[in-house]
Amino acid sequence: MLQAVGGAMLMANSAAIITDAFDAAQRGMALGVNIVAGIAGSFVGLVLGGVLAEWNWRSVFWVNVPIGLLGTAWAYRSLRDTGIRRRARIDGWGNLTFAVGLTALLAAITYGIQP
Repeated sequence: MLQAVGGAMLMANSAAIITDAFDAAQRGMALGVNIVAGIAGSFVGLVLGGVLAEWNWRSVFWVNVPIGLLGTAWAYRSLRDTGIRRRARIDGWGNLTFAVGLTALLAAITYGIQP
């Protein structure tokens, strides 16, 4: 579950991180590489995850966890905070309605495709 939360946060924030980390001349290339890596990872992850799960379902974690830890260590060492921070409030009602709506949508899709 921790990997899922981390992956969701990375998917949601990767464009913002890249925009902040790269200057204007390199930003387009960095965003393009990020998108290509995400799409390639989706395909490779499905195939490799299926092969590993068929062999032994626990082996999926022997691949994902070290890669996640290496990526976290690399990001911690490489990324620097260069932004200006401003005090802001969290939109609690917006987060709540988004979570409820997304859960309802995913449940509808899941139950809708079942025979």
